[in-house]
Amino acid sequence: MKVKKFFLMMALAACSGLAMAANPIAEFYMGDSYPAWTDAIHWENRINMKTYDFAGAGCTNCSDFTKFEFARDVLYNQGGGVLYYPAGDYYFDDIAAWGNNPDGKGLMLKKGVVILGETPTTSTKAVPWPVFDSNTQAEYQNHGLSDLKTKFHFPYKEIAQSKVVESKDLSGKGLVPYVWNFIGIMKGANEAGLADVSNVGIAWVNLDAAYVFFGFDAHWASTWGTSASSWLVKATKQAGINGWNNRVPDGTNTFDIWCGVSCPADQTGVGKIYTGEKRFVFGCKFDNACVTNYMFDGTWYKNSSNVYQYGMGDNFLSGGSFRYASKIAVYGSNLFIANNVVSEPTKNFIFKSIMYDRETSKITSTEKNLIFNYAYGHCVDVNKQLISQVDNRSDFPDGVQFSKNIVIKDNWLHNAAGKIFDVAGSYTVIQHNVGWKYKCDNSSWNKEYNFTNSFIIPFQNGATISKATDDFMNRFTDLSANNTWVDNNWYTGTGSQANDGEGILIQRTPGEAAAFSLAITNNICGKTGQGKYMGVWDTKAFGYFAAHNLTSSAQEGWVGATNGSVACSAFDNFLNNNTIASPVRNIDGIPNFDLYSPDEELIKAPSNVRASWDPTLKAYTISWKDDSSREMAYVVERKEKTATEWLKIAYRPRQEGITETSYGLGTANGKTFTAVGEFNPANWIDYLASSTKEYEYRVGTVYTLSTGTNTELIKYSAAIVEGTAVISVKKDLSISILPNPVTDFLIIKSTAKEPFNYEVITVNGAVVKSGNASSSVNLSISDLSNGLYMVKVINGSKVTTKKIIKK
Repeated sequence: MKVKKFFLMMALAACSGLAMAANPIAEFYMGDSYPAWTDAIHWENRINMKTYDFAGAGCTNCSDFTKFEFARDVLYNQGGGVLYYPAGDYYFDDIAAWGNNPDGKGLMLKKGVVILGETPTTSTKAVPWPVFDSNTQAEYQNHGLSDLKTKFHFPYKEIAQSKVVESKDLSGKGLVPYVWNFIGIMKGANEAGLADVSNVGIAWVNLDAAYVFFGFDAHWASTWGTSASSWLVKATKQAGINGWNNRVPDGTNTFDIWCGVSCPADQTGVGKIYTGEKRFVFGCKFDNACVTNYMFDGTWYKNSSNVYQYGMGDNFLSGGSFRYASKIAVYGSNLFIANNVVSEPTKNFIFKSIMYDRETSKITSTEKNLIFNYAYGHCVDVNKQLISQVDNRSDFPDGVQFSKNIVIKDNWLHNAAGKIFDVAGSYTVIQHNVGWKYKCDNSSWNKEYNFTNSFIIPFQNGATISKATDDFMNRFTDLSANNTWVDNNWYTGTGSQANDGEGILIQRTPGEAAAFSLAITNNICGKTGQGKYMGVWDTKAFGYFAAHNLTSSAQEGWVGATNGSVACSAFDNFLNNNTIASPVRNIDGIPNFDLYSPDEELIKAPSNVRASWDPTLKAYTISWKDDSSREMAYVVERKEKTATEWLKIAYRPRQEGITETSYGLGTANGKTFTAVGEFNPANWIDYLASSTKEYEYRVGTVYTLSTGTNTELIKYSAAIVEGTAVISVKKDLSISILPNPVTDFLIIKSTAKEPFNYEVITVNGAVVKSGNASSSVNLSISDLSNGLYMVKVINGSKVTTKKIIKK
């Protein structure tokens, strides 16, 4: 009865002109440069979490946590929809009841269900500046999203005051988030596993003490077991802290990977990873986000050496904040992580504990001052960090590194001693992000976090604990990706006191012998001495272009590909002192890096330019033919058909020089590469084209006529030069029919906002309802008998049909 009431209210609201069905991502990007797959989410099917009659629907005296689960299941059973949280504060204190035990749960979304907060009216951009330069570092320390109206509060556990030395929190307390403080995913009754959980996400929410983890399936071991030979955590899982040694991994928690695919209990051979698709994190602000190690429980316990220790464990536990986990971890294809803020923490504290000294391999005899640093660990993990713990750089299971359509843009992210981005994928865009770090040492952290007491950073990477050089993997971006564009990013603070701090690091694609088909353009390291390395490291590069980048240190140069690399070029890359950066390191005679053309006649515009809409990918594929020699790269551009301004949507490496397949790549993950074009294709897939607009595309050949220049010349296709029309393509009609099953009102909507005719047909072929609509219709079917019907929607020559159940 209450479900019936809800749909009546929704239909009336739509008829009265209320904006009930808008895609907030499309709205923010003004209908352009956003992923078209998000239009298929049932934005029109919303439950207002403040006004919904929970008591009348059977959820009496429910907490915010219980209301979430109740409404989520209502939407899941309807085929998906939106949990809409209007402006206000929401408290999920129920999570504290599970503590750090292994049988808890976070806010677990199911297939088709998304969380949406109220759209802010001010400070809507995480990164307010459209383009970065090298002279305004102080500005970039600030960020937007300061006025989000919807706030989620997650619980903290208070550490014994006798152990707290100093706290940045004005309360002076040592406060630690719980392990289950996160937005996650789980399978429903209709899914076999997490890989089937799609069309999920969260938008316009300010989260306090929580993170996001949209995980994956694997051939998990039956339990964590007791074998110390498992890849990670080792003896600590034998301690049985909070019962985690008996947890059965299912991929819903970050810590599941530490057993899972690497455990020998129930499997043989290479582990399997199954990721999902269509997941987003948009317009969210993460305050005091932290993945707390499950062993940091604020109590004394015996470690593997039978020594009592406070909240610490062997090797991999970093003051409670888990170093290998991320504030935003999303796995799969068709992923969108955009316009988010991970803010500087306000609740760091110093605590007293005996600790494990890696240099002496002993427990310290006296207590040390240690830091619980919320900023520790990684910011964004996409298809990489957790899986790479299974088999780093050699073989990602089941080709996860080839997951397509990864878009990470417009984020402002802060962390310390970890990666800002850790990414694997194909046709990946990392664009217009700020990575803000403090240099990892006591003096910097004391200054920025307002501490007066000195402290030790626990994990030392082989250095003495007095040096506090806990900056292992202190990077802006770590890529094991292909067909990727890294553009217009600004970062600082990645310099390492030890040996592992890089700016933009490109490693070989796991399972392969090279990094391939990458472009790095217009990136700035904004602080001298803290950016260091930018480029390919310790591997061959098959198709690589670097241009217009500003790095900060001559140390290690900016590209370190090895002998055997082909189709590479670079120019206009500078150090902060305006000297041209050395183009090579350990290059061993690789040709074409500082490439220029002595004869402009060798440069030809691309021919056979094609663009086609793929209804499965929800994207355009653009291809061309390379007719030049000694070009440096290609640039792909698009514009709306009626517009005059072209938008660069990707730089692509040159193809010349790749003529054979004998580069040691062979077969990997069951995929045999027989054509070199598979590694560095003359194409691009535009996943950010709107589902409602008509576009034109063009491709230009990028070249320069002299070495050491900073002038980029482009020859566009002959059609552009002649002033004629370019490729123009129009998308298919996409239809949403919701809910299903249905009781009273059936909502039929064209996501392309085009007119259509519709029919509702019985199983015997009788048409019982028909009509037309300009773009959507709220059709009353309460007078129809219960049973199965077919809905047919016609737009010109395109026909969409869907079965529905009337209850």
